[in-house]
Amino acid sequence: MKHTKAELARLCRDVEKRWGAVLKEERKSRGSDTYPCNRLIHDAYILAVGAYLVEDDVAGFVEKVNLILQTVDKLYRCHEAGEDIDLVRDWPFQHEYFFYALCINDLAFATELAEKCDPQALQPTEPQHPFNEALTSALRLLVLGDRAGADGWIDRFEKRCAYKSSAMYAGYAAAFRAINEEDPAMLDEALRKIVDDYPRQCGSAGYFHAVNKALLCFYGVGLVHLARHRGLAVSFDHPLLPKALCDLPPHVYVPPEKKGLLRSLFR
Repeated sequence: MKHTKAELARLCRDVEKRWGAVLKEERKSRGSDTYPCNRLIHDAYILAVGAYLVEDDVAGFVEKVNLILQTVDKLYRCHEAGEDIDLVRDWPFQHEYFFYALCINDLAFATELAEKCDPQALQPTEPQHPFNEALTSALRLLVLGDRAGADGWIDRFEKRCAYKSSAMYAGYAAAFRAINEEDPAMLDEALRKIVDDYPRQCGSAGYFHAVNKALLCFYGVGLVHLARHRGLAVSFDHPLLPKALCDLPPHVYVPPEKKGLLRSLFR
């Protein structure tokens, strides 16, 4: 099934109908009750992509993604306060959190998250898939600028991507390698592979099958920002990695006001 902007617009209208209730539920929830936070992250990203692709509103995209970062920050603060937060403990899934920060060019937030997302300190609630472990570990160390540490995890991620079921994600491993080795030509090839393989990644069995993720490769946008922070010149341009988002200036995280996310959204 080919996703369309019209489909995205319909989805955004559905989310907007429940958006006030989603915000209210999240505001009242405890950190250990992660469903409201997960739902807010899900719906906020739908609205973020809709803001950009349907309304051509780059500022709206950034605002909604910043709201996601506020939610991630809340989860970590609750964890640090002693609550049992499964979304924090299950750190191998947090590659998505890193890419939310990177796709709006907020390296400072991504770096802070990388420092907190310490595999030695976080105990997952259940065994994690080696693919997610390798992806998140490699990305975390890339964000931290640990080239030696990242190299070993990139090796592992490349090996996971050699499996037939994961081969469609090999472009991300190649991009990690290019950034770590500061090779702009290699990065250009990796980004090309990412967009070429993206239709498969958006299939029913792919990670990006939802319409809001299928129409915009925010992992790729995040990699462009990370590469530029590492000094690489990137000129790659593609509808899935639009120039308007890849050229965003550095973002400074805006925390929620004391009365919660609901007020922060409508200030």
